[in-house]
Amino acid sequence: MLMFKKLLSALTVMLFVFGMNVSAQDFQKANLGKIMPKFAGKNVITSKIDLAADELWTGYWDGVVNEKTAMVGVQQTNGVTYGCAIKYPAGYDIVQGKTIKGIKFSFPDSKHIANVKVFIATELPNSAEEANVTYQEVKEITGLQNEKDPFNEVRFDTPYVVDPSKPVYIGYYFDVTGGSTNAEKFPVLIQPGKDRKDAMLMCFKLGSQAEAWADYNGQGFGVLAMQALISGTFDDYAVNVAKDLGSIIGSKGSFDLPIVVENAGLKGFESVTVEVDVNGIKTEVESKPKAPVMGIGTKYTFTAKVATPETMGTYDYTVKVTKINGQPVSKESVGKGQMMLLSRIAQHRVFYEEFTGMWCGWCPRGMVAIEKIKQVYGDKVVIVAAHSGDALACNEYAKVIKVFATGFPMAAADRIYNGDPYYGSDNTEFGVKNDIDKLMATVPVAEIFSKPFLDGDILTATAEVNFLYSGDASDYAIGYVLTHDGMKNSKWIQANNYANFKGQGLEDVEPLFEPWVNGKSKAKDVVYGEVAMSAKGIESGVAGSVPAEVTAEVPFTHSVEFDLSKLKKIQDRDKLNLVVVLFNTKTGTVVNSAIMSVKDGTAGIEEIEGEDSNVVETARYTIDGRRINQPEAGVNIVKYSDGKIKKVIVK
Repeated sequence: MLMFKKLLSALTVMLFVFGMNVSAQDFQKANLGKIMPKFAGKNVITSKIDLAADELWTGYWDGVVNEKTAMVGVQQTNGVTYGCAIKYPAGYDIVQGKTIKGIKFSFPDSKHIANVKVFIATELPNSAEEANVTYQEVKEITGLQNEKDPFNEVRFDTPYVVDPSKPVYIGYYFDVTGGSTNAEKFPVLIQPGKDRKDAMLMCFKLGSQAEAWADYNGQGFGVLAMQALISGTFDDYAVNVAKDLGSIIGSKGSFDLPIVVENAGLKGFESVTVEVDVNGIKTEVESKPKAPVMGIGTKYTFTAKVATPETMGTYDYTVKVTKINGQPVSKESVGKGQMMLLSRIAQHRVFYEEFTGMWCGWCPRGMVAIEKIKQVYGDKVVIVAAHSGDALACNEYAKVIKVFATGFPMAAADRIYNGDPYYGSDNTEFGVKNDIDKLMATVPVAEIFSKPFLDGDILTATAEVNFLYSGDASDYAIGYVLTHDGMKNSKWIQANNYANFKGQGLEDVEPLFEPWVNGKSKAKDVVYGEVAMSAKGIESGVAGSVPAEVTAEVPFTHSVEFDLSKLKKIQDRDKLNLVVVLFNTKTGTVVNSAIMSVKDGTAGIEEIEGEDSNVVETARYTIDGRRINQPEAGVNIVKYSDGKIKKVIVK
């Protein structure tokens, strides 16, 4: 079962960078024409309605409309009802004790928008009329096509004083009645690259098909371009930290802890000091952002090197804001969480999956992304190219592709970030690097190593796993992928829409696009790499592959077999690779991964008789990858202190 939260299958995202669409294949040439350029670089957080002294617009969206602004929708332009909302959790500092008086939002094009209703509720309603606080119709609407008046700013007839014990939802419903342009097909404005919980809640109804409310946090979409009008007393200087810090992983002794704070003061801040307390061990850290942090609700992230207990385990910790701009705070803000301390920090190799097809004219962008990733990261990123609908399709990947590939090309990194393979979740030039960097900075609870061995047609695929803590490991499992490099066939034709980009300078921005820009629309003799040939447990791991209990720094192995005689697509066995992946089955995400070429794995094993007396044996395995303490009759795989791995025949 795929544990990762599934994207709504009918929802499509339209992303625009510098006026050029970079998302799903069917819409690559679409753009917003004259609508977006006139907003480039503009900050439209100002209000067109008169505000009282104690009122301000605020929200997860910062109010900026520019070349990164995007649209989402279901692509149908008649008979669709949308619901859009943001949520302020119960006790959220920014709105606690305040009054919500209005809502701000817009449409790319309002020509075919009807039945617009805004609402406030303490639980998500199935329609605006069902909102349990208030709702009202919006008679006159506007959109980005109206330069003088692009935003709908609505005062609620019945303001709402926030109950700190309840969450509050602010949103709007509307119908789409027609149209044919992209601005009409994708009527919801978002800001990519700012994924945040509760900041993009959506539902829709399309004929008999109705999708319930869903939170798109972490799915690469971003936040809704929507704000609330709030009134109340705001401090000039205030900084908050989340009350629930959740769980984090680090190393015993000390480690770098990411700290996230949120501005809650009218005048922003130039420095912030926090005290981190881990089981009674306190560290005070001051951080100064490059530029003042302004705007209510604006987040600021920095790293603090904190002292921790010297013993592995799980500990409570707190983060408390103590000073703003060097002065003691007038209002305390404290967050609490749990910290798992490991024996040490291990290398995190990000698992990057690209979903592609020869029929897909925009999929060369995914090939460019793979080459760029290899240039930048080398073996620190483990890559699999999973084809669909062509001669290289891998059957075992079908369900994974169905979940993660809402369009082509698409990619997933550690099954956490899901979006364009090159532009990434924040929709910028080689933006996937930002996604990979964030994942690479996270701490894995275990190391995993790939150990392939080919004997005739049978490939024994072994994963060696070393957990860095002791305890329950029931939420983990191992998956395997056999990939093939250097694949080529004169009959294969790769669709290439980039052949239409001659003279536009794309290859000047990224030289790896040059062969495609200067190539043909139906490209021949393309060489395909990292191609998934076969897989086992690639959805969420092989059941029972990880013990229920593990001991820190005590490795174990698990193996499966691939019969290469049944994989007719293989062109050259020397170009095969074994990818092993450690999944967290509870979250559906990837903990760590590794890759080794089958040629290197097999070549590293020498055929000898007996023991090598000049070195010390460090580990011994059976041919199927089972670790043993004593020699067993038959073929044993022995690892020695000089790094050699030898096949030993025990009689």
